Amino acid sequence: MIMKYRKHKGLEISEVGVGTYSLSGVYGSKDIEEFRRMIKRAFKLGVNFFDTAEGYGDAEKILGKTVESFREEIIIATKVGLRKGYEPNLSRKMC
Repeated sequence: MIMKYRKHKGLEISEVGVGTYSLSGVYGSKDIEEFRRMIKRAFKLGVNFFDTAEGYGDAEKILGKTVESFREEIIIATKVGLRKGYEPNLSRKMC
């Protein structure tokens, strides 16, 4: 498979992205080590776009730790929601 990319505002983004919703546990049990292997394999295949969200449990932290060695080479999109009495952490350190 040859990865295709699209350009947007100076960024070259892979047409295929990887989401982290499964880490929320919505689909049942989760295997974090398998998830980490999948993320690293996707990156080796050319994926440079990863999607996560504050509401996906520890997904942001797990993704951030997994991509440490290639963090500067990828794009991470994250979503936040507003909840009463909660201050979202919008710092880059979360990913």
